[in-house]
Order: sequence, then C-alpha cells, then structure tokens
Amino acid sequence: MGDNPSYFSACGDDCPVENVSWHAIQEFIQELNSRQEGTYRLPTEAQWEYAARSGSRTAFANGDISVTDCQFDENLNAMGWYCGNAKVAYPGCID
Repeated sequence: MGDNPSYFSACGDDCPVENVSWHAIQEFIQELNSRQEGTYRLPTEAQWEYAARSGSRTAFANGDISVTDCQFDENLNAMGWYCGNAKVAYPGCID
C-alpha cells in the first residue's frame, strides 16, 4: 500500500517493518480497514506485554530472576548484559 521504509528488507515479505512513525502506522491501519472486512489496530501496551511474555507470569519474560551481589544468573544472561556477565567492573558490584 505504498513505500516500504524498512532498512532490513532482504527477507522480503517475511521482514517486519521498521523506520516508520506512529502516525504512518495509523494511516496504514486506516487504509487497511477501508479495504478489508474487520477492524485492525495496534495492540495495547498490556496486550503487547502479554504476547511478548509467551504466557509467562513472572516479573521477567525469561522467568524468575534474582541477581544479588552481581552473581551470574542463567535466565538474565539469556536476556542481556549485566554486571554478572559483562566482564567489566561496575560501581557497587563485586564479582
């Protein structure tokens, strides 16, 4: 329905669209709704969080994480960098 502003487009129609503003998305949804039966919209924050968690009911999507004194945590390690796996010193962190 127009130009694809995505930087990552090598995977064709399987790529998500990025580099698009909220207003452009709203215009796209309005156009889509005028062409299709049904009503499309962006998910609410709560709906997005629920979908991103994949059914998890813990504080973090990867499960219960308790990092004390910067100890290594397998669940947190899978999500990102923190003082337990960054291999650099942080103020207040003693490995």
